[in-house]
Amino acid sequence: MQFYCVVQEYYDNGRVSAWITNHVSADGTIPKNRSEERVDKDIYFDYFTDKTEAIKFCDKAKRA
Repeated sequence: MQFYCVVQEYYDNGRVSAWITNHVSADGTIPKNRSEERVDKDIYFDYFTDKTEAIKFCDKAKRA
């Protein structure tokens, strides 16, 4: 199964970055969405099975 991960980085200075990565799951399961806190930013990982939905989500994040 192929899925898409939208990675979003929200920096403390207001900058936002977002991009899409694609992955293949050997066992057919999609990972759970997760987030990480760093010293200067928060990072979010959101997973999608539909590429179009991932693109829409990524575009929306870039406009944040």
